[in-house]
Amino acid sequence: AVDDTIHTLGYYSRLSATLAPGDAIRDTLERTAPAHILTSLVLVAGFVVCGFSTLMPVSRLGFISSIAIILALIGDLVIIPAIIAKSSNKKQNIPTT
Repeated sequence: AVDDTIHTLGYYSRLSATLAPGDAIRDTLERTAPAHILTSLVLVAGFVVCGFSTLMPVSRLGFISSIAIILALIGDLVIIPAIIAKSSNKKQNIPTT
């Protein structure tokens, strides 16, 4: 999750030097979202298997980790771009509605 966020911010940083903020955000998501989704699905699948363990601590770890990865994916695809857009609007003194 943290590595996906860093990857997204790094890619946006490179694009924002040559593109408008909205275009840079869109291009960043078009480029990075498929990789974020695929890696998150693979990780969730792996941890869900642990969730069916007969050992309760392992089972809880599996389900809680799966939920955390899904929430991190939502953060990378929705919250991070929103924060970037909000901060870029403030830098350009664009009023937000």
